[in-house]
Amino acid sequence: MKILDQDIEIDKLEELLSQHPAVREAAVVTRGEEGRDQQLVAYIVTANSSRSLQSDELKEYLSGRQPEHLVPAAFVMLDHLPRDGGANVDRQALSESNHSGPQSQTGYLAPRTSVEKTVAEIWAEVLGVGQVGVHDNFFELGGHSVLVMRVASRLYKVFKVDLSMHDFFKSPTVTDISATIAHMQTESQGPEKPIE
Repeated sequence: MKILDQDIEIDKLEELLSQHPAVREAAVVTRGEEGRDQQLVAYIVTANSSRSLQSDELKEYLSGRQPEHLVPAAFVMLDHLPRDGGANVDRQALSESNHSGPQSQTGYLAPRTSVEKTVAEIWAEVLGVGQVGVHDNFFELGGHSVLVMRVASRLYKVFKVDLSMHDFFKSPTVTDISATIAHMQTESQGPEKPIE
């Protein structure tokens, strides 16, 4: 997906996000190589630290107010936005920060099985994030249809199962897709054959 790189579009999106009653500040940056798999990532400082703000709520808020390609693929919640020498948001610092990709809303829980570990490693590589936990949602981490195809191809090489887009929508977490893989492997062996 190609993202419009015009500053005015980003400014409008940031202004719109800042108008949400639960948002104090917003900054939007592009991730990925120019012209290839670029995505928008929104960095949000909430107006009330005790109020939990979810990505789905912000996506729903932007739906209908922004063209689909200008709705960020992911939202990262921060305590504050980095500033340069003046009062401007330091976008370079955002790009180089530890928030190298969208973060899970549920907290990190490490993979527990070899299948979960493999799935998490592949997701981390394809999505360009530091680590992926078992409850992390593929789409909230910035996944989209093109990346689903890449992940499905890599998972096929390892597990010999054909995962569809529907499988990812139905099972968007590492735990869920790992269970889907295990189920598909069991079915492919047939009722007579023992599971390895």
